[in-house]
Amino acid sequence: MVLVTAGLAASDRRRRELRAVLDVERLERSRIAGELQAARDIQMGMLPVPGAITGLPKNIELHAMLEPAREVGGDLYDAFMLDAHHFFFLVGDVAGKGIPASLFMALCKTLCKSTALRSTGTLDTLMTTVNAEIARDNPASLFVTAVAGILDTRTGSLELCSAGHDAPVVLRLGEAPSALTAAGGLPLCVFEDFLYESNQVQLQDGDLLVMMTDGVVEAQDTHANLYGLERLHACCLALQAGQKPLRPAELCQGIYADLQHFTQGMEPFDDVTIMVVRYTAPCHNAAAGFNGQ
Repeated sequence: MVLVTAGLAASDRRRRELRAVLDVERLERSRIAGELQAARDIQMGMLPVPGAITGLPKNIELHAMLEPAREVGGDLYDAFMLDAHHFFFLVGDVAGKGIPASLFMALCKTLCKSTALRSTGTLDTLMTTVNAEIARDNPASLFVTAVAGILDTRTGSLELCSAGHDAPVVLRLGEAPSALTAAGGLPLCVFEDFLYESNQVQLQDGDLLVMMTDGVVEAQDTHANLYGLERLHACCLALQAGQKPLRPAELCQGIYADLQHFTQGMEPFDDVTIMVVRYTAPCHNAAAGFNGQ
């Protein structure tokens, strides 16, 4: 009886100790989850609200979305007016995922915007300066692929630069989707003194620009097949088949829905970012016969 009682008491003590340990671990997991959610809220709050960009002309429409593969991620996008007539946009992807990539993403976005607003030169000069600024504060040797553009909202003249990133896809009425030519160079932070190049592209009335990170084209289904550019182009073409002009929000949401259908609930391969910009020729240009050709 004494031995049985002592055994039961010891077993009960061990259960209480184990329960206490589990309670501590549960509280710690809750604390970490709360901090990650707070970090996610802060990161998402850094991104511009598409419908609330100060000074954006009525002939420019923008929609963008970012879905991290984990609580926080390394994708970024930005869009703002440099002056009354020049619209700057950027989509980027930090190498890696999770907390390290998200911290570097915040640094890159902040430095890029501050540099762009101070700059008075061309896009190639801007990207060269941004590269030097970010590389200077990069002890972990991370790198960023990015595509940036400066659009003259009066004429549709677009200056493009790609730092190791896929060029934008243009959707033009009556034509198949195609990738624009984007000069540039290596991803940001590979070489601190790298000199980037840019090139000019002329947009036509009603053109839609689609930019994304590799979380879209490299997403995999249950058989390890890639989503790919071919399916993306087919999706854009199907969405554009309606009678009314396609809005950026409709295109962005349509691509994401098709991506979700393709992956069939698979764990995300990478962060997913999609940005769509629509250019409409101003009325005075249209009256003068401007069509961007």
